[in-house]
Amino acid sequence: MSADLRARDAAAAMLRRRGTTLTLARGGVAYRMTGVVLPMRQRGPESGVLTVSESVTAYLTPVGAGQVPQDGDTLTWLGREFTLRGVETLSPQGALAVLYTAEATR
Repeated sequence: MSADLRARDAAAAMLRRRGTTLTLARGGVAYRMTGVVLPMRQRGPESGVLTVSESVTAYLTPVGAGQVPQDGDTLTWLGREFTLRGVETLSPQGALAVLYTAEATR
């Protein structure tokens, strides 16, 4: 078994134990992934913006996922909708996706 496969399976097991099933959507089509969402510090209003943005970091497992998350996908967590940005694929040896990470804002 390759190192990436062992790492992917270990990450997936951890996310299944500690995470939840999350709903993501792209172009009106929903798909589900298992992951963990961690709140980030709220940011105050940026210059020229009157609202406070809320950001979270999502850690998603590729195991059992029907889609690869992309920037612009929406993530529903605790009844709130966030937009993914900065989606990154952790793939230490480059052959197999081990984990997806993304910042999501609303």
